[in-house]
Amino acid sequence: MEWIIFGLLLAAAYSVAQLWAKKSMQKADALIFFLIYNSVFAILSLIGMIIFWDKVSLPLALIPLYIFSGILILIEELLFLKSLKYASVGETIPLLSLTPLFTTLLAFYWLGEAPGQTGLIGISAIVLGTYILNAGDSGGNLLTPIMTIFRNRGSRYMFYVALLYGLGSVIDKYMVTHTNFESYLMLWSFFVLPFAAFYVRKHHQRIDFSKYKWELRHGAIYAAILVVVYAIHLYTLTLTYVAYVIAIKRLAILFSVVVAFFLFRERKNFVYHLAGTALMVWGVFLLVS
Repeated sequence: MEWIIFGLLLAAAYSVAQLWAKKSMQKADALIFFLIYNSVFAILSLIGMIIFWDKVSLPLALIPLYIFSGILILIEELLFLKSLKYASVGETIPLLSLTPLFTTLLAFYWLGEAPGQTGLIGISAIVLGTYILNAGDSGGNLLTPIMTIFRNRGSRYMFYVALLYGLGSVIDKYMVTHTNFESYLMLWSFFVLPFAAFYVRKHHQRIDFSKYKWELRHGAIYAAILVVVYAIHLYTLTLTYVAYVIAIKRLAILFSVVVAFFLFRERKNFVYHLAGTALMVWGVFLLVS
């Protein structure tokens, strides 16, 4: 029961993070925004390490996985931000419902966590929901909803994010079971930041942060939101199967699509987006039941 309570809190917090990211990307440079919020997250993590030093554990055997995770987070987060910049919440965020598919397969192979017998029905519901999500502009062509995912740059990027999140979620579970969730929460950003700084430096030779006030303000707030999201996420992973956590976390998608309708006035094909999203979320719960 405890994991369900924290799972619902996670979904609410994650929805706030998604919507804040969308609002921020209306004006932000994705690279600068990414560097700023990771820097602020690292500063907050450093403060946490000072306060909870006795909780910090960094086994040498896990350092290569930390490095790999840092590179993975860099790629997935930049794709996530650019996806929100190029397309609406309704076209992109629901595609994250595909993540439990990949998570379930990886968790079964790596962690030995098998889904329930209704998994095939859940998978079918997710696939059908993905189809309905993009059916609004099909024009009678049955293949258009599928092709739209890859034609639309925002949708295509979010599809890749869903793939990477599937791998990242299993890594998160592995990390918290081989150290503790406090250590991973406070340490991971230090393995992302060097790669982020290098990548941003490569694309921006000189950075005058006085020109990026929007990114500074919104990035700092986004970092604070992410601290809450990751803390709840990693703690919940210690309570139950990784696929269960990712499933209930996907309730955030429903919250985000509905709120975006009012907040960002995303009215086009809203019925398709809502129906597809609801079906995908239902499929996720079937997948892990």
